[in-house]
Amino acid sequence: MKKIAGLLLLVMLIAHTGCGPKVSDVFKKYEGDFAKKREQFKAIAGALPSQGNRNAVKQCTEISPPIEFNEKTRTYNTEMVMFENLSDPDAKPKMDIAPNGELLNAIQWTGPKNPMSSTVLDERAGDMESRLKAALDYRYLVVNRVADLRDPVAMDEKTYMPGQVRIETFVVDLKDNTPVCSFTIEAQSASTVSYSYKSDQSKQEQLEKFAHSTMWEDARKKLIAGLQKAGAKIELN
Repeated sequence: MKKIAGLLLLVMLIAHTGCGPKVSDVFKKYEGDFAKKREQFKAIAGALPSQGNRNAVKQCTEISPPIEFNEKTRTYNTEMVMFENLSDPDAKPKMDIAPNGELLNAIQWTGPKNPMSSTVLDERAGDMESRLKAALDYRYLVVNRVADLRDPVAMDEKTYMPGQVRIETFVVDLKDNTPVCSFTIEAQSASTVSYSYKSDQSKQEQLEKFAHSTMWEDARKKLIAGLQKAGAKIELN
């Protein structure tokens, strides 16, 4: 009897692991919740000070409760986006320094331009629902708005005019869409850079791309440093 009972339990466990909603089912269930988040993003875009008027919001010092953004443990209470993503979550900004949590992803996944393949959508949902629920409860949204961008320009295959970017960063409380604080990032490309290229690629274009990446790295580093200065707990992969 024990052997039969054990076999029945094993069959039940196997059947259970094969059951449950698909990823697409979970996304369908939460479409309405994240459609509201899309509208909230648009409202936040309208609530931010006009460009160049960042001082209308106090400088970031100590944020309480602190920002939590841990890519290694997937523990977040904050999403980070570029300003363009407020009006269009599916946008691909030219200068995107924001590491994303799962709120922006969830808005994209439940939207009309879901980037996931049909194969993934047909898989079992696993912990997907708990991840979506957690994203709905984020406390903060970090918005990065490019105020000025000058891309590196190659003069020849070895030299270029360095690029620079100025970004206005706002920490917004998602409870009431209020900007909590802000700071400015000023980043530059490296003065010199090594680059690689293929035979069918333009050396000057590759030089510009690699120089641009050093400017991106400088801006990302200063974004994280600015948030950590205000007490943020951040771990990136």
